[in-house]
Amino acid sequence: MVVAQGGDPVCIGKPESYPQAKFKADIMAKSSGFISDINALEIGHIAVMIGAGRHCSEDIIDPTAGLWFHRKVGDKVETNDVIATVYTERKEKLDSAVERVLNAFTFS
Repeated sequence: MVVAQGGDPVCIGKPESYPQAKFKADIMAKSSGFISDINALEIGHIAVMIGAGRHCSEDIIDPTAGLWFHRKVGDKVETNDVIATVYTERKEKLDSAVERVLNAFTFS
């Protein structure tokens, strides 16, 4: 499939060779409890803001931008556990993305 889409199959076994975002931030749980919900619509908006998605077909997607979720709905977390990581080239958007991702999580 990689070759059919014009990609280099050598990269498949070497994720360390992938381009990396210049900026990243870990998002920590503010309290102990269980993750009861993650607002997927808000996560989608955040992905667009950091460059991992687009508003229209002309927008350019940054292949290094994205969100990594370390925990999922139903998981137990302790205070300061890393629950997600934001990756972006847009330093000016990083703080806002971190706050918005944290607010997209509901804990019980």
